[in-house]
Amino acid sequence: MSSQPTLHIAVDNDIQLRLLELHHAQIYNDLTNRNREALAVWMPWAAYENSLEQTQSFLQYKLRQFADGKGAQFGLWYQDQLVGALGLNDLDREDSKVEIGYWIDTSMQGKGLVTRASRALIAYAFHEYGLNKVEIHCATANKRSRAVAERLGFLHEGTIRQAQRLGDHFVDMAIYGMLASDWREER
Repeated sequence: MSSQPTLHIAVDNDIQLRLLELHHAQIYNDLTNRNREALAVWMPWAAYENSLEQTQSFLQYKLRQFADGKGAQFGLWYQDQLVGALGLNDLDREDSKVEIGYWIDTSMQGKGLVTRASRALIAYAFHEYGLNKVEIHCATANKRSRAVAERLGFLHEGTIRQAQRLGDHFVDMAIYGMLASDWREER
């Protein structure tokens, strides 16, 4: 493990993950607001986090998590344009695991950007934090998110019934996992 986490992760010539900082608040908020309707279908936070002040508070919270080694929120930059986000959420040092989350501008879906960026973020999580496991949690009906997990070689470990409230209803969550040993074998 390196002593200082990386703030930028180069994925390839077109894609870079950059730690989201307060100076990104306006463009991140604009991107979120443009995609709010699509995001709210799968992500509870999208229904209520919509002001610049809420975005700034969220980024401050994620920066504190990063400083404490408990998570990180990265912007997904494609050809130097912010087009989405990936996060290391709920980093659990005791159990040596983390959940990753991701979303992308609807106009950029279907290009493989999230899969490529997630692959780099997973490698970062295993290398920088020395974790044993990375998980992906997504609604069972969220076919795009599930496809990312499956393309990356994650194992569907089970389904938790009515695990998340989305507006006025509950959704079942598919839980996917990748162990560090499996990740090394695939590489």
